[in-house]
Amino acid sequence: MPRPAASQLWDHCITAGPDLLYFFIAAYWVSLRSGLLACDTDHKLANWLAGPPPVDVGKVRAAAGLGRATAG
Repeated sequence: MPRPAASQLWDHCITAGPDLLYFFIAAYWVSLRSGLLACDTDHKLANWLAGPPPVDVGKVRAAAGLGRATAG
């Protein structure tokens, strides 16, 4: 994850409260799902694991907020 995106995610997590962290983690893994499932060979999986996968921080924030809203 690029540094500006990580900073944006971290800032949002701090201002929203620590309970949101669990939803961020779940949303982050959900956002990685399609890229991971697209790895149909060992070589593609090795390449995916070798570098940081691209993450849409806005999508992760939205999913985490939705998870938090439906949990409480």
